[in-house]
Amino acid sequence: MDNEDIAVAVARDMILPRDEIMLAARTDIEAVNQSLALSIRATSSLVNVAERLHARRLELNTQVLDLHHQIENLRNRLRDERRHRNNLERRNQELNTRVDFWRDYVNTRHLEFEEEMERMHKQFEEF
Repeated sequence: MDNEDIAVAVARDMILPRDEIMLAARTDIEAVNQSLALSIRATSSLVNVAERLHARRLELNTQVLDLHHQIENLRNRLRDERRHRNNLERRNQELNTRVDFWRDYVNTRHLEFEEEMERMHKQFEEF
């Protein structure tokens, strides 16, 4: 049984009687050295996990910042599109007003023209 197996067994509380005999046969210096080595490996594992979590947090922070930039860009684009739409609506209203004016003007002129033509026909017939 090596140190890693001992660590797993201790963690699971599954040390068998034969393992107890082997552990009891060790000197105090061996037990301290093996405990120290086990502690160093455990600390190393925790440091690795912490570094991975830190790297992941930095990656997520970068993604969050990118998303904030995208949101800000979309808000600006939406604001610009709304301004453009409002300008188009105002321009459309102006054009509708002009079309209405010219339609009324042309209709009025057409009626005047027809009346004038009718008057001229009558004059021509009388002549």
